[in-house]
Amino acid sequence: MPLPMSLADRSLRALLVFAVLAATLSMASPGREGRAAAADTASGGYWLASADGRVYRLGGAPDFGAPAGAHLNQPVVCMTSTATGGGYWLVARDGGVFAFGDAPFAGSTGGLVLNQPIVGLAAVPPPNSGPAGGSSSDPGSGYWIAAADGGIFAFGSAAFFGSTGSIRLNQAIVGLAATTTGRGYWLVARDGGVFAFGDARFFGSTGSIRLNQPIVGMAASQSGQGYWLVAADGGIFAFGDARFLGSAAGRTGANPAVAVAATASGAGYWLVARDGGVYAFGDAPFGGSATGATSDAVVGIAPVGGPGGCGGFEQNEATPPDRLAEAARYAAGRTGTAGVAVVDTITGKVQGNPDSGVALKTASIVKIVIGMRLFARAHEQHRGLTADEQSDLQNMIRVSDNDAADRLWASLGGPAVIDWVRRVTGVRNTAPPADPPSWGFTTTTARDMAVILNALVHARGVTAAHRDALLREMRQVTPPQRWGIADAIHHSNPAVKNGWYPDVDEQVWRVNCTGITDDGPHGNRWVIVVTTRYPANLGETYGHETCSGVAARALPPTI
Repeated sequence: MPLPMSLADRSLRALLVFAVLAATLSMASPGREGRAAAADTASGGYWLASADGRVYRLGGAPDFGAPAGAHLNQPVVCMTSTATGGGYWLVARDGGVFAFGDAPFAGSTGGLVLNQPIVGLAAVPPPNSGPAGGSSSDPGSGYWIAAADGGIFAFGSAAFFGSTGSIRLNQAIVGLAATTTGRGYWLVARDGGVFAFGDARFFGSTGSIRLNQPIVGMAASQSGQGYWLVAADGGIFAFGDARFLGSAAGRTGANPAVAVAATASGAGYWLVARDGGVYAFGDAPFGGSATGATSDAVVGIAPVGGPGGCGGFEQNEATPPDRLAEAARYAAGRTGTAGVAVVDTITGKVQGNPDSGVALKTASIVKIVIGMRLFARAHEQHRGLTADEQSDLQNMIRVSDNDAADRLWASLGGPAVIDWVRRVTGVRNTAPPADPPSWGFTTTTARDMAVILNALVHARGVTAAHRDALLREMRQVTPPQRWGIADAIHHSNPAVKNGWYPDVDEQVWRVNCTGITDDGPHGNRWVIVVTTRYPANLGETYGHETCSGVAARALPPTI
């Protein structure tokens, strides 16, 4: 397996040329999806990919499978077709590559720790597939994937021509497009800055223009002598020999555009929105949309046999409150109840999905509250923890030792622990167990638990030194118990504590996850809580996947 290359030395600094392009969307029929008047091409099919790994077939596109249903460590961010149209690749935010049909797997970055998340994917065109070569029976045997810092990873027959990985960018990279020769590629940044490598030529950019909405993707013209950029509001910017054929500016509403893909003739293109809405222009045939049918955000479009387009899902550098809608949508698609709550500990703002207010049994996440009360009592008594208390705390948090929790809970007055945390934090939907010794049957909501963890971050009810001591224990939870939220965090060491309980009486699993994570220079910046209850036959790992899937969507991709 070839090693990926992510070294950067070369960028083509663009002269900043801007074409102001006003457009009117020509609609084929009432509704959001439209197309400019044009004759249908021979093959009008395309696939849409969503963040949860589902593939939606439209316009007669064949079915080759999808990674949906498998455990994805990170959301899918891009998709592209093989040159034959007999297969496709998908890539996830961690660089995991999924190959279907005649698409060969040539490698991935799924096992590497990346500086920045993956945002783009482009396949190497097979020989004689360029403007003069016609179609090819070769599906292609290589691809590039691009990270948000412009780092390029080349696999199979793909050659490395340079990257922006070592350059300080004004904005993150959001898209990648290959030349028709396979000997070059372009990168585009969120501000529309374009960087050309290999035989890719620079034809202009929006890098110095104040845009209404950020750029989210690009597509190359069929000749390789131009490209289109698409903004989140559906605006299209055409450079080189790429023709402006219309835009969806002002039409996408609350569902921003995420990608543009060109037809094989270069005389048309499709735009796709986050909700699966499709807009067709020029000779691009409208084959339908996935609006109302998607289980997660759509992240890209891949015409059958042509280069895919993607962007705009992970690349917008949104804060968790902005991203919460994606996490809530994912949670709504999970079986059972899935409460989600996120706190920005700098502003104190708490946001959650509808299930964040549903009270569920805590299982072992209440051990955080026991630890907080233990330290608070020691402070009240003007002493440190005893050796036995320290040992029980460590075992209770790091390996979730229930016997240790029993001893500490009883010594602290059992239900009095919950009365204390209610007074300190003001939560109102957290209640002690009906059976006083059964601390795991304490009930709380995702939102209440997030408020409690935010209080811990701000040392409310405990001293700063005791807060730091408890968070250190949570950062040393044994690896087999760090599933869930920690799976979605790659650039910091989050403080976590999970709870899991197979409720035989109700035939459900109760799996809960909590996390406190840094964000660059901001220590303990984000609090996230996921609480679940679902049918027992789905198994414990279903809850692990829900926690990691929510966290990957709700937290910034750079954490």
